[in-house]
Amino acid sequence: MRRGQEQIRHQIIAAARARFLKIGYGKTTMSELAEDCDISPAHLYNFFSGKLDLAVAITEEESRYRRAELAKILADDKSAQNILPAYFSRELILNVEALEAHPGMQGLIDLVRRKRPLVAEGLHRRLLKDLSLYLNKRIQAKDVKSGDPFHLAEYLHQATYAFRQPGFLASHSAEDLLALNAGVLDLLLSGIQKK
Repeated sequence: MRRGQEQIRHQIIAAARARFLKIGYGKTTMSELAEDCDISPAHLYNFFSGKLDLAVAITEEESRYRRAELAKILADDKSAQNILPAYFSRELILNVEALEAHPGMQGLIDLVRRKRPLVAEGLHRRLLKDLSLYLNKRIQAKDVKSGDPFHLAEYLHQATYAFRQPGFLASHSAEDLLALNAGVLDLLLSGIQKK
């Protein structure tokens, strides 16, 4: 049975993800990935021009998963007081789970940030856009003070930045992180909520 182009592309990304996270980005060759996918190296280059493009594809896949998980929380039409703590707690838990399951993922994300900063910025902006759309609804509902919802989303993400850093995540228990995150969010929410 012939494999379709999309199926081959997904297989290449899965093989790269497995090798990059297990063996390492620097120790993986395109020839090994082609062999893993039972295609020629030349055919592999029809899909990806190099390992960095594969790292970008893996990072985009991870970002889509996180956005989908967080979008489930933002889909609820409850007040910011209820949704924002749930949103940032879920984001924290996703980061803890990712660090535990795939410690090498942060290295790939950092690589894409360094080598393809516009891609990394685009992924970050999509996440902020989702949150800003929710915040805009809450501004319209007069639950949150008026202002630029995108800047407010950026402000909230900057204030909780430490909770997404591997060193910080690795040095604290999940319970401690959730408590710290909740404390920061309580302060933030008191500043953005309408009285």
